[in-house]
Amino acid sequence: MIHNATLSSVSLAIVCPMANEASTAAAFVPAVLANCTEFRSVALFAVLDNATHDNTLEVLRGLASSDSRIRVIWAPENRGVAEAYMRGYKEAIAEGFQRRNNGRLLRVATIHQSWRNTS
Repeated sequence: MIHNATLSSVSLAIVCPMANEASTAAAFVPAVLANCTEFRSVALFAVLDNATHDNTLEVLRGLASSDSRIRVIWAPENRGVAEAYMRGYKEAIAEGFQRRNNGRLLRVATIHQSWRNTS
């Protein structure tokens, strides 16, 4: 377990598969990042694929253009949410983020669902 006193020495990669989230992405992504200020560095990896039929990709690219912590990963075909998580994890590891906490990684889907239910 990481205690608050040590968060400033921890880098956090957040992997968030998204599909058809244009109506919530513009508020959700900044809200998540705003709650991660205690970490040394933070990156949010938003993974989308061709199952997205709205303008989520454009919304996320717009956010990424003004915030270097946001990475938009486009997958040309839908291989399911598990593959989207794996793709995001691989991108995060390629950027130097490491697995911690016995190999477990934070799953943002639960956070996203909770956030949508309260907003």
